[in-house]
Amino acid sequence: MNFKYYKTSNLIISILVLSLLIAPGSKHLESLIQKSEYLNSIYSYIGNFSTIAILTLFLLLINNVLWKYVACKWLVDLPNLNGRYQGELTSTYIDPQSQLPVKKKCIIEICQNASEIKIHSYYGDHNSTLQSSESISVSEEIRKLSNGFFEIFYIFSNTANTSSPQLDNHIGTCQLKYHPDLKSLVGEYYNKRGFKGRIDVTFVQKTILGRFN
Repeated sequence: MNFKYYKTSNLIISILVLSLLIAPGSKHLESLIQKSEYLNSIYSYIGNFSTIAILTLFLLLINNVLWKYVACKWLVDLPNLNGRYQGELTSTYIDPQSQLPVKKKCIIEICQNASEIKIHSYYGDHNSTLQSSESISVSEEIRKLSNGFFEIFYIFSNTANTSSPQLDNHIGTCQLKYHPDLKSLVGEYYNKRGFKGRIDVTFVQKTILGRFN
């Protein structure tokens, strides 16, 4: 867990306030535990860390669950992007047969908490259930723009599922802007093979499937 998306001053205040609130409760709990020989024997191992342990558990709760709610926006101001998105990728690569830019069905799945975000993408032909390639983010950043909207910038590693020379393994970068009213991600990508293109996907469900179809 890291705190790069937390508002630093608010985080420090929260930790101080929680520590002050936890300490009296911890002392009261201590007195109750000491009345039980069994509980007291257990507490002798963890008692010195009770305040730290409770504070850590609370921060983990914020990091994994509470950050999604409006009540925590003063501490973590991030959109909840978790889920599966579906749409289309349009590449500058020209299909030798049709002489048109290649278009692929695009699936993006996002796993996110208040500390990090991971993006998995799957690609295939529109008229097929077979996956042609997939990518995983290796470095990610969520940025808030001056107009209040958010964008994701990430570096990805793409693995081809075919032996086609046009789909060899490669790395690239992607920048997607989030439109909350449409629950869509729209942006561009560029890869080391010299091609770039546009990605336009819309949220379809919360469940992560980990596959193309």
